[in-house]
Amino acid sequence: RMKDMASMSGPMGSFYANMPDEVLLTVNGNNSIFTAILADDHAEIAYGIDVVLNYEEDIKVIGKFSSKEELYKWLKSNELDILMLDIRMPQIQDGLDACKYVVSNYPLIKVIIYSGFESPFWMQKMLDLGAKGFLPKGSTPEVIANAIREVRNGRSYLPDYILEKLRVQAQKTKSITKLSSRELDLLKLLALGKNNAQAAQELHVANSTVSSHLKSIRLKTGK
Repeated sequence: RMKDMASMSGPMGSFYANMPDEVLLTVNGNNSIFTAILADDHAEIAYGIDVVLNYEEDIKVIGKFSSKEELYKWLKSNELDILMLDIRMPQIQDGLDACKYVVSNYPLIKVIIYSGFESPFWMQKMLDLGAKGFLPKGSTPEVIANAIREVRNGRSYLPDYILEKLRVQAQKTKSITKLSSRELDLLKLLALGKNNAQAAQELHVANSTVSSHLKSIRLKTGK
């Protein structure tokens, strides 16, 4: 495949033509012990990662897909070790569905989230569904390859700053779960722009009750 690319005209043909012979031989060999696949709605990103990973002796990209439907169809007749999956493909729900489907139906496949969308809430959702790692878009080739190896060997891969984001999110979630239903109702009204008096009227309580609820919320959340 790489030799075919070397025959292309233009800058990309020159790029592949100038690759060392040993790289061409390694990529085309049958000694790859890992396989990686990309499911991303941006074709140029999938292509770039494909090129990067083909320099690795033990990693081979065997498929690239732009929709979960294409991926599902392909998995019926192909084996896979690693799935690199975007959260938004193109919608968040597509990423969630794909992660859940693969983990449920192909438990030997390990999922790594590869995305520029770094919402702690959605990252935790993907991890809860069974994803084994997260790679931000823009990761260096070395980081991507090492993450694939880590996950393939049964470990998880999360950058330190992602772990910190998830820790903070977990603390917020824990604080919210401590709130009563009445306190949550009050927060919703305040988030809509209601002042204390308006919130009291909506909740059919005295202003002093709203003040008490706010005091309780601050104690529980540390805000």
